[in-house]
Amino acid sequence: MKPLVNFHNIHKAVDNVNKLLVNYDAIVYKQKDIRLSTITKKILKELVSRDIKDKELKKVAYRLDLDFFDEVFENFLLISDTEQLKFIELLSVYKKRIFKNKIYRNLLINYNDANTKKMAYLLTDNYKPSILQIPSSNFIHIIETNQMSYNYYKKSKIQGFFNFVQHIDPTCEAPLSIKILKSLLEQSQQSDYISNENDLLYNFLVNHYNDEDGARFGLHYLSIFNPKSYDQKILSFIIKCKNNIRTKYKELANELDLLLYKVYEYSLVYDRYAEITDDLALTLTDKIISEAFGEDERSIFWKQYINSLVEPIIFVKSPVEMFMMKFNSIGIIEYIDIGNATYLYKDNEYEYIKKRILSSASNEKNILNLNSRLKQNMLKEITKSGSTKYIHRGSWKTQFKTDMQRKYKLLPGQ
Repeated sequence: MKPLVNFHNIHKAVDNVNKLLVNYDAIVYKQKDIRLSTITKKILKELVSRDIKDKELKKVAYRLDLDFFDEVFENFLLISDTEQLKFIELLSVYKKRIFKNKIYRNLLINYNDANTKKMAYLLTDNYKPSILQIPSSNFIHIIETNQMSYNYYKKSKIQGFFNFVQHIDPTCEAPLSIKILKSLLEQSQQSDYISNENDLLYNFLVNHYNDEDGARFGLHYLSIFNPKSYDQKILSFIIKCKNNIRTKYKELANELDLLLYKVYEYSLVYDRYAEITDDLALTLTDKIISEAFGEDERSIFWKQYINSLVEPIIFVKSPVEMFMMKFNSIGIIEYIDIGNATYLYKDNEYEYIKKRILSSASNEKNILNLNSRLKQNMLKEITKSGSTKYIHRGSWKTQFKTDMQRKYKLLPGQ
């Protein structure tokens, strides 16, 4: 699956890391289109075949031009395993200052390669780039096992995941940084989140999580917080992911609905998350219908059309129980009592009824539990006047489905 918004690709990460190393260590390093020259290939082959060691290897290193090292660093993953190991051995006896930046760059970009990880052992607290602001031993352990990141984050006493990762890579965009952040978020607790990182978190989720991963993160995020503590933009991201995986990962979507329903109830009672209340209502339509009808044949029927709703459902509880739904070009009122009819309205008729009911409501914010001050006969008078009326008898589902498609272009499942 692709990310929701693919703002960052591997080439941008490489460029950012290169700029970063220049800015922080005052070493001029330019991204070059380097390929292994014939002479470099010969040198590597000779080093491996003769198995040069220790002092002799160090003598050879001093005689090699820096272009040789540039070429190998730039093409490290393209040379053979034995050549990679010999190059690491060469670096261990020839610790030139400029090499620590190039070692580190390879680790940030190619952290998951086994021999690249071995280069991490060349770094020490006296021999590491200035951008690395955690102990080198901690960094090595994080490289070895990403799941250890959270333990070292806690030990560091640094506040905020992004602040912690910025001690490794201030851009937070290198592949290693992205991996560490995802690991930290998977293991996070409520106390780990700080408000001034909310925008960073939202942008990170949008840029680096696909729908499935975003939904799974959402399940974790909603579980560790209580409804009053969520960030509204992150809730919006979770809802979008959940909607996109609803068909393929139904069980995951249902788990998210249970948690989002609590958020929705909280938003109605305490007037929170106003900007996404409609989004919450629409994404929870399946559950709202179940709340109204249970799981009878009408519930099953209307759930086929939930993706076509253009407004949140209105659920009138008194003095008459009604279920109000709005689609493009048509409004529908379904009476809850078995045996009652369903009425269809043109847009202007539906809007008139909705305004009358909402203006008479004693609790207009809680549209799932609306109580009207209108008398029962008055409420029926303004609602039982639809353009079309269906009685729930015989083949009503077949007839209604046919009319929905023919007259209003509404298909089940869309």
